[in-house]
Amino acid sequence: MKARTILGLIACTSVCATLSAFGNTNADWFSVTAANDTVTKTACNVTIGNADVATATGNVIELDTDKDTPLIIKPLEAASTTAATKGDGVVKITGTAVLTPSAKEDFEETDGAKAGFAVGIDNDVTNFYGYANGTWTKLTGQAANYNWSGATTFTLLLDYRVPNVSFYVNGTLLAAAEGGATSFALASGTTSLTDINAFGSGSITSISSQYEVAVAAVVGEPTTRYGSIAEAIDAAGNDQSKIAVVDSNGSTGTANELAANGIPKWECVALGVAENASLALAPSDKAVSGKITLKLAEVNQPAPGVTATFGVNDGTSTTGSYPSDCIVIPTETGTYTIVPTVSATAN
Repeated sequence: MKARTILGLIACTSVCATLSAFGNTNADWFSVTAANDTVTKTACNVTIGNADVATATGNVIELDTDKDTPLIIKPLEAASTTAATKGDGVVKITGTAVLTPSAKEDFEETDGAKAGFAVGIDNDVTNFYGYANGTWTKLTGQAANYNWSGATTFTLLLDYRVPNVSFYVNGTLLAAAEGGATSFALASGTTSLTDINAFGSGSITSISSQYEVAVAAVVGEPTTRYGSIAEAIDAAGNDQSKIAVVDSNGSTGTANELAANGIPKWECVALGVAENASLALAPSDKAVSGKITLKLAEVNQPAPGVTATFGVNDGTSTTGSYPSDCIVIPTETGTYTIVPTVSATAN
């Protein structure tokens, strides 16, 4: 029997839009859970060998199959459309299963599979293995006293924008035993998840998927979406005019589109101000000799990962880089405009 293997099967299809760390706002996509002799499915179908409906024994789905008759978890089309519409291209698959080890030399490339996870034995040593772009890689990073005979909770974090995959066990990022890489390239052109196949000997308690919700984009060829405004700012580099806001329906707005307050919408998100709110000023509590000091009248909290400073434009040029509570204004007569500057916080 081949290694008990969970595989994410990914296909490039014209109907699927291209879907970081998975630390931003996430939404549930699909799931399957076994409990009390019942398989509970959310937004997916679960079959074995393309025909038989999977059943539970107690709190697990028992498997003893080969790759020609796999357990298949296929998300419903409506759920996949929502994930593609609202997602930014980062997808997380998490499973809890007993993964029966088998010899590393029994591992093989699987037609159609782009990413996978298994337990293998090499030179009498048991390890986790990750599959990407036709290659199985030995992984390290789990506890030395890991219980190989018990259930494993593992995650495949897929970033279709790159595209690549990273592997986690119990929330710990695993690395290649040789070279230490923590992300692994998927086949060129890999753009979307169609279904998950599992085969071999073992048992599954649950498998679920989430997608990262897009909130901003860098408009271009191609347009790339991100789960945080900070990531979009970082990706835009010196041309922030390419940044757009992605609304709650998943629609990408116009690059550098102005809000009702005259500030670009993406900058409102970055500064933590409402699109209809102005950056009102008031006297600052901090003094600078020979200068006027002002502060934002309302305390605005920049978005996570964003640093905001404020310059002063005299009609000719913008000078200074001041915090929101001490914006320094010259005493000379003139008309001055406060100009915000936002950047992604350095890691």
